[in-house]
Amino acid sequence: MKRDDEYSVEIITFYIGFSNEYIENYFDSKILSNMGVVECRIPEDNTDITKERYIIETAEIKKMCEDGEAKYFEINNDYSLEVQKIYDWVDEQVEKLRIK
Repeated sequence: MKRDDEYSVEIITFYIGFSNEYIENYFDSKILSNMGVVECRIPEDNTDITKERYIIETAEIKKMCEDGEAKYFEINNDYSLEVQKIYDWVDEQVEKLRIK
């Protein structure tokens, strides 16, 4: 049986955010309308989430990732295409773990 510290090297951590342009273009039509799909903790009534607040919070998360050298992916335009690139990156990381 593996110890907790042995599992930690097998955890692939990354963060996904949206560019300001993506937020400006798709906040209501794509971000808010799909928010509950991934963010299950977000209540059905998300009227207190404004575009401006979302941009600020996204920038803060991105900065924390950069400062902490955490992998951060930013969706800029084509969500499906850019998420596929994230899947590909995860596959590469899994393969690296198998090689070790």
